[in-house]
Amino acid sequence: MTAKEIPAQPYVRAGNAVPVMNLSGGEMQHIPSVNSEDVERIIKRDFPPDCQDEIRHILSAYGRDTFHQEINRVRLAVLKLASGKIDQLRREVENACCDYRDTLLVAEYPAYGRMMLKIDSLSPKERKKITDSDRDQYEEWLHRTLST
Repeated sequence: MTAKEIPAQPYVRAGNAVPVMNLSGGEMQHIPSVNSEDVERIIKRDFPPDCQDEIRHILSAYGRDTFHQEINRVRLAVLKLASGKIDQLRREVENACCDYRDTLLVAEYPAYGRMMLKIDSLSPKERKKITDSDRDQYEEWLHRTLST
């Protein structure tokens, strides 16, 4: 396959402008629409105040290089995978700096990632169930509030 044959952007926008990604079976995978305010909210939700500056510093490692893409989205994925643990956050940032796509797959599309090699053998209904499950788990995590 030549460079001209590789699609430059696999993303499309659905009718209501929600970003989605067209998968091999034709189904559409949700792409979270996030911003720096979401990153800040999750830092405050998942980490104690006395270490939040350190968390911001660690996260800033992703986004320094020109090949780093979708900075806020990847930083949120890293925060999700870190589960409030600073050592895990460092590892996840390091991984994202190597290949952010792996980070996004695990954080945003865990069910799809587990079934990726078999996804084409599933029925459209089964694939939709997986993509819906991935979307729901991510949105639930993103909008979860700190329980008091």
